[in-house]
Amino acid sequence: MERPHLLERRAIALLLALVALFYWRFVFFGDRFTYLEKPDAAAQVLPWLQMQARAWHDSVFPLWDPGQWGGQPVLGQFQPGAAFPLNWPLFMAPLDADGFLQLRFVHLHRAVMHLLAALLMFGLCRELGRSRAGALFGGLAFSCLGYVASVEWPQILHGVIWTPAVFWAFHRTLRRRSWADAALAGAALGLALLGGHPRAPVFLGISIAVFAATAWFSRRSEAPPPRRALGLAALALVAAGLVAAVQILPALEFAEESLRWINLADPVAFDERVPYFVDEGLRMNPVHVFGAVVPKLQDAGDPFVGWLTLSLALFAVLRRRGEWTLGYAALGLGALLFTFGPQTFFHGWIYAFVPFAEKARGAAQAIFLWQFGVAVAASAGFDALLDSPRQTKLLGRLEIALLVFGAFAAAVVLARLIWGPGGSNPFGYHGEFVIFSAFAAWLTAALIAAAGRGALGGRAVQGAAIALLLLEGGAAHWLSVAEHGDPNRSFYLARLDEPAGALDYLKAVDEPFRFEIVPDGGQVNRGSWHDLEAVDGNLPAIVAGPYRLLQEQGWEEGRDLLNTVYTIAKEPTRTNQIEVLRDEDGWAVYRNPNAKPRAWFEGDCAQAATIEWLDRAPHSSTTLVDVPCAGTVVFSEPYASGWQATRDGDPVEISAWQGALRSIEIGPGRSTVKQTYAPAKVYWGAGLSASGLVLTALLCLLGRRRQV
Repeated sequence: MERPHLLERRAIALLLALVALFYWRFVFFGDRFTYLEKPDAAAQVLPWLQMQARAWHDSVFPLWDPGQWGGQPVLGQFQPGAAFPLNWPLFMAPLDADGFLQLRFVHLHRAVMHLLAALLMFGLCRELGRSRAGALFGGLAFSCLGYVASVEWPQILHGVIWTPAVFWAFHRTLRRRSWADAALAGAALGLALLGGHPRAPVFLGISIAVFAATAWFSRRSEAPPPRRALGLAALALVAAGLVAAVQILPALEFAEESLRWINLADPVAFDERVPYFVDEGLRMNPVHVFGAVVPKLQDAGDPFVGWLTLSLALFAVLRRRGEWTLGYAALGLGALLFTFGPQTFFHGWIYAFVPFAEKARGAAQAIFLWQFGVAVAASAGFDALLDSPRQTKLLGRLEIALLVFGAFAAAVVLARLIWGPGGSNPFGYHGEFVIFSAFAAWLTAALIAAAGRGALGGRAVQGAAIALLLLEGGAAHWLSVAEHGDPNRSFYLARLDEPAGALDYLKAVDEPFRFEIVPDGGQVNRGSWHDLEAVDGNLPAIVAGPYRLLQEQGWEEGRDLLNTVYTIAKEPTRTNQIEVLRDEDGWAVYRNPNAKPRAWFEGDCAQAATIEWLDRAPHSSTTLVDVPCAGTVVFSEPYASGWQATRDGDPVEISAWQGALRSIEIGPGRSTVKQTYAPAKVYWGAGLSASGLVLTALLCLLGRRRQV
């Protein structure tokens, strides 16, 4: 007889192999296929990754990104994911000959995240008493279906993948009443916060709090005493805060001095409450609940789980099979209802009363909890399927329902083809996905019938179920990936390098400057991508000062103050512009003679002052200032917390010129001014995060010794 731990390892190896094969485009052909051919992924996320990889290869931890809006704090923005440890190997991966990230490593990194999601889900299912095969099915369902498989933003995925880990540690805490397990639950939530986007961790935190409270009240005989339970919850919360401190503290500091875009025409301050109507526009339309079984039938969220996974989850719920099945089914259903936004009453309660919940926005993005709950329940249904001969009546009803849906869907598609509008494809993509859903329903019915009547052995049923899950998942995942050169889906990434001639010209300029591209410069972060400095960009939040300066001074005058020396456009956009380049595609580079230099002197002797740049880097700069009288040196750089300055080695105060730009008072003579970005909150946060990880490790070590 084979040893249990050997069987466990084989099941895990099979799970990882299947996930790798499912994501074959990323694992084996990452230089040909990409998930980045989407607006935000190409215009915003990839430039963030490139900027950080460039810094790592320069042996610098990326704290300040000068590429957009004059410069922004990387950790303060939250979403670049600079503090997420699993991003660091990607940033250290070899760059190509031109110094850019190799997309094959970006895609391999994405595949590793899916492998981790499957592995953590396997662990949770095993903790809940599922068989190895059932846990394998649950891992595949979570990693390869719906939102987890299709989400555009890797920083959101990096938060979502820790969902099984948080619940896994919760169940261990409930079972063993262990301080170490409570700390692990908090640490997993902290890692979700480090992932790069607060939305998924906020939804995850709310869900685990509600789930834990419900479990404590409904299972009082199994739950720890109230005092112990509160202590465990407090420890989990502390561990989460400590582990994520290196991200949370800089983000809170940045929030106080920033503006952020929330799907309104103008950005708002952090202390301004997000209007409720914003969430109304970011909900999932209830019509798209059919997207749970019809691939790609969704708008803001992707509820797809497929007929097989949904049927097995429903079967487990109706048969009350598997521990905690009802709880996870309720969690999934509650999350699905929450995605409907204001149409669900408790969505408003959460918006109104849960701290920071209104900042998360995007109720549709909570759909990952629906997929998670269904996957856990389906793992129990998968195990129950092998016992199906005793439940043929219930299975028979499921078969009939599946057959009826398949027939109805096929009839609708056929009717549309016969009596609908002409053309080669009257449906777009939806028609083919509806008919695929019908086939999947029929195949699921056939599998249930074969299992219920004993026509297939246990291994055959398991293999067929896993194959059907991967088949349904693959149909949904297909349109989330584009191949380079595909004329229908491959165009967003190309915009990063356009117009190539103009960008190459700017790279050769040897003076400090910023540039703008008219008309779409604010939509694509070419600055961070090309190691240039753009005056605008596509960011979720920016330092408030420069934006307000633009509003007060006027868009053109404000940009002159921000050192916008060059404009890339097809025709002049201002008076007195000087054309310095025109490429064959009609793009020109214009020099703006009214643009201010990167630094200037204000005082009675301004005409006699000279400022020379000795050194410039993203996190520091050194200037030689020679003035015959006292005055103010104004740097066309955003004023933000964390910047420090010295004059001839002595600390000096940095002031906010017109509330927007950095300035330093200086006396007559020659002085060397050095500015360095060294935010104390980052260093405090790093120390707290390290202490949180050490605390969790020590508690786990002590707990293991007691078990021994």
